Amino acid sequence: MNLRDDQPPAPGRVSLSARESMLDDIMARLIERLEAAGNPLLDDPEVYAQFSSEARSVIERAMDMPNETLSVPPVPNESGTHMGVVRARQQVHPHDSLQAAALLFDVAITVAGEQPDQDLINLTRALNSSIMSTLVPASTAYVNVLLERLAVAHAEERRRISRDVHDRIAHGIAVAIQHVRQNPNNPSEAQTNVLLELLERLMIETSEIAIDLRHTVDEDLDVAVRDYVADLRSAAAETEVVTVGTPVKLPAGVQEEAFMVVREAIRNAQRHANATTITVTLTWEEGSLQIDVSDDGNGYQRENVRSGALGLTAARERADLIGAELHIRTKNGEGTVITLRIPGRPQLP
Repeated sequence: MNLRDDQPPAPGRVSLSARESMLDDIMARLIERLEAAGNPLLDDPEVYAQFSSEARSVIERAMDMPNETLSVPPVPNESGTHMGVVRARQQVHPHDSLQAAALLFDVAITVAGEQPDQDLINLTRALNSSIMSTLVPASTAYVNVLLERLAVAHAEERRRISRDVHDRIAHGIAVAIQHVRQNPNNPSEAQTNVLLELLERLMIETSEIAIDLRHTVDEDLDVAVRDYVADLRSAAAETEVVTVGTPVKLPAGVQEEAFMVVREAIRNAQRHANATTITVTLTWEEGSLQIDVSDDGNGYQRENVRSGALGLTAARERADLIGAELHIRTKNGEGTVITLRIPGRPQLP
């Protein structure tokens, strides 16, 4: 319902001029609260512009909501679906959006309570309905984007396993069969030695694939990384794990995806970098975690690496899934450092 200044406002409603003044006051106080909380929605101009526009729309819908509709569940707002997709692509963590919604509700009710003749009960119900009509579809859309990313990461993992089985196991078996067929009845000592070496290598390759499939994170990411490294007995590069600070238990999904990124980084260093030493450093600080996987290998020129090579596509998808940042520092002949940073999240107000 849109009011004109020549009409008396309905009970619990405000005139247009008073409404604009309330809107401006609410937005100003909301920005102050978000700044005090260090909310990153204010950091990027595009994200801030979208958030500011949506916040004003939420308040305006609440002001225009007829009282008789407050007893029915809120109708999902299509703009919420779009916002959820955009937030996921902008790497905005759900915590930040939920914090903004909580602060918006608190600030709007505070400002409304300072106005004369306000029906705070109905306004509170209207504001809750308006926020939920945006927040619910936004959350659903956000989750759908993450599920798509997870599907990409899992598909990449299945392709990797398929390549390993084909290139490392099936190829080795084919070569062994060829050696047997060359002289099946009376193989020479040299042929027998070659065959034995092939079979031993196949055993190692099979063991390595089994290790990759077996290792998961149960309770502690730090322990899981150490257990995985301890099982890499056949690796050419010496791998060390260093822990700085006190490890804490992270959400199960975060730990599992982080472990997969670390495993991929170690595998790349072993198979592609010709490294002699690999160091995995887990740095724990006030709930946040930074993992550095560094090697002394060949390094590479990033512009010369095809898109999606070395498992980087899956690693980036996994980092995006858990709201983490993935950075790669490398140069020809100077080794590579892959850094995964998982930020800590403060409690909601």
